[in-house]
Amino acid sequence: MDINTLRLLNDVARLGSFAAAARYRETDPSIVSRQVASAEAELGLRIFQRSTRRLALTEDGAAYLDKIAPALVMLEEAHDAVGVQRDALVGTVRLATSVAFAHDVLIPQLSVFREEYPGIQLELILNDDRTDLLEQGIDIAIRLSPAPEGDLISRKLFSTAYRVCASSDWVQTNRVLRDPRALSDVTCLTYAMPGLRTTWKFQDEDSKYFEVQIKNDLAVSNPLALREAARQGLGPALLADWLVAGDLNKGALVDLFPTHRATITTFDTSAWLLFPSRTYLPRRSRAVIDFLIDQLGGLSDPKKQKLSPTT
Repeated sequence: MDINTLRLLNDVARLGSFAAAARYRETDPSIVSRQVASAEAELGLRIFQRSTRRLALTEDGAAYLDKIAPALVMLEEAHDAVGVQRDALVGTVRLATSVAFAHDVLIPQLSVFREEYPGIQLELILNDDRTDLLEQGIDIAIRLSPAPEGDLISRKLFSTAYRVCASSDWVQTNRVLRDPRALSDVTCLTYAMPGLRTTWKFQDEDSKYFEVQIKNDLAVSNPLALREAARQGLGPALLADWLVAGDLNKGALVDLFPTHRATITTFDTSAWLLFPSRTYLPRRSRAVIDFLIDQLGGLSDPKKQKLSPTT
């Protein structure tokens, strides 16, 4: 059996369906189905159990794929050792992340990525909801959250924090807020999501925790629009540090409480890389992951922030 067929079997197992593997390989599901059926006939065993609702590995199929996994890894390493890995870095990588993160952090890096990996085509899936990687055939996702749980492999990109920010004009025309508790008397800007509109959480320099009830007359579902509302002087907003770093540096926004930690949900959040499998990861996906870690891994350190290729 040729190596491309073995890789196809791994893709189907990793992605969970013929349709997802077909999208990943940019081919027709019927072609994937025929190739799998041909491989099963050659082996004399059923690798996948089909039903109208789902596809699952059989016991024999799982054992077979476990056996061939080391061989596939060795073949990948052999190609790398003879210096053909650069030529092999071709194909499409489907990368999912939020609209705001792509706009402010990811897209500014893509000119550098294109120069380093001209053979890789990136397909960006931008969605503020949580995308199911296996169901949607996503190779890599970037999520802003606490430490991920579940079966996906995760790599931390950088730690995130949140700042209560307002425009310099708003600061000049409103009374000085020396303590976050004073926000309860101010009309703020909030996220238009259940549970995120009424309470902000804080820790002071002594790690004392407290909550502040927030009132608002404008709630926004998109972080980019919420930041713009704050820029326009409509009130204070709680925004991610990576989203406001440039505005804070330029003075367009002011951090109202720089000595306090702030959040809506939990203080322990980060940007995470997620992908389905370490063992069967294509070289092009590994290249994207390594690039993102190299380019974005310093964002939690203000001295190392790389918000664009020229900074």
